[in-house]
Amino acid sequence: MQVYAVLIAVLVNLSASLQFGGLKSTFSPFKNRQHSMGQPTMLRQEKQSPRAICQLVNWRACHRTSVALVFIAPTALALATSLGSAVSLAPTLLVDTGISKVRSGKAIIRAAMPALTTDRESLRLSLDGFRVEGDPRLVPEALDDILAPWRGKTLSFSEYEQAIHAVAAYLRVNGHPNAQVRMSRALVGGGAVMIAIDGLSENSPLIAAAEVTPKVDVKRFKFSGLSLVPESELQTVLSELSGKPLTAAEMEDAAKKVADYLRAKGYPLVQAYLPPQRVDTGEIEIKVQEGRLDGTLGRDGLTVSSAGIRVKTEIIEEFLMRGAKPGEALRVVDLERAVLLASDLPGIKTITTQIEPGSQPGTTQIKATVEETKVFAVNIMTDNYGSRYTGQARVLGQAQLNSPFGYGEQLSLNAVKSSLMSSSRLGVQAPVGSSGLKVGAAYSPLRANFGLDMAILDLNSKADIGTVFVSYPLIRSAENNVNVGLNYDNKHFITDLTWGRENDRRVNLATLGASGDFIDKLG
Repeated sequence: MQVYAVLIAVLVNLSASLQFGGLKSTFSPFKNRQHSMGQPTMLRQEKQSPRAICQLVNWRACHRTSVALVFIAPTALALATSLGSAVSLAPTLLVDTGISKVRSGKAIIRAAMPALTTDRESLRLSLDGFRVEGDPRLVPEALDDILAPWRGKTLSFSEYEQAIHAVAAYLRVNGHPNAQVRMSRALVGGGAVMIAIDGLSENSPLIAAAEVTPKVDVKRFKFSGLSLVPESELQTVLSELSGKPLTAAEMEDAAKKVADYLRAKGYPLVQAYLPPQRVDTGEIEIKVQEGRLDGTLGRDGLTVSSAGIRVKTEIIEEFLMRGAKPGEALRVVDLERAVLLASDLPGIKTITTQIEPGSQPGTTQIKATVEETKVFAVNIMTDNYGSRYTGQARVLGQAQLNSPFGYGEQLSLNAVKSSLMSSSRLGVQAPVGSSGLKVGAAYSPLRANFGLDMAILDLNSKADIGTVFVSYPLIRSAENNVNVGLNYDNKHFITDLTWGRENDRRVNLATLGASGDFIDKLG
């Protein structure tokens, strides 16, 4: 399995570093699991040459660099964070067993729907008479009394077998121990059944078993309970089976082929079977149960439990209901997106959904169990990766307040402090509706003085950046993610040297960007 998002992010950041003349200030995100542009980032200053530091005085070059970095940082962050859920577990769908399961990082979808099967005893054929072929010594009228209990009735396939076995037993008792009675080549249609009888020799000690494999001359298939695709589309799927004699097992295979086709189109709960019917007409009915959501249970077919402490239950319900509408067939793609978007809300750790039978045959309901996180999270660390001009030893910290009001909002604070430099970012974001749209704002101050051989210049600088952003997930799934975002930044830069203020500049910057990741299927 190959994951390409990390490679893309590294190449983009590398090209930016080379493009702007060795300036090594880049954005380095802390661990953050939210999928949005404009997420909290932290300024990381690497070791720089005096030449690179002096370039900071040229605010035009610095401005050009900031344009690239503002675009790259949210992109790399969205790639890195969405990768966390995409790598963990690829979706697995098990529909043949009647159980569906999709697992993806913070979202788990399971289905426990009973499998429907065809009752062959419910397939009925009428019997008006028999036509006997085979040994010319046999007088067909001699079997009339034997077949009388079944003549003129509507029989199941097993009752047909009983009639054939009765003929075989009669012949063997009456001087034909090797009699063979076959229906394997007989066509059940028009109310008459052809019976082939061979082996009317009285000398063989072997007694052959009666071979019974009745076939129905199928003219066409018809469908009941179907609304997902036009009937003509399924007629094309079964075109190789129409107009041919089929056994009961082959007709069941036709129903299975219909179910497999609809499941492949994204409806994992679809089942198809042969309902009770007369099949001697040549028109075979296949009943389709599409797995529609039963809106009479819970809230429009959805029940959410173990929620409400961090994120309000009704907020989670609004997200999940976008993937499952009452009265409609359940699509795994829609449900997966809804569950993943709900699990992306700050304050939610995992969401497990169980698909169960509804109150009516062919319907379903969804039960969701939510595991929430703590309201407050903090992370503090130290390293010696700072610039030698502003202090190599650094203290880094991150704090998050997850859904303090229960609506999926988040307050975050990121900070870096060294001996001569401090930077921070205070941000807030919140969902708008239940489509995955997010809006947010942030304020980022930076203060830096430069020592060592730069001290003679008494160079110090400060920057204040105000940001508003909006992001939307165009694609959200376990294997593919695409986010688009719009950022607007208001920046104020000030540079002071020994001889006075060198620069005082304001910059307004709008950035439209997209980010994404995908997992290939190469294994």
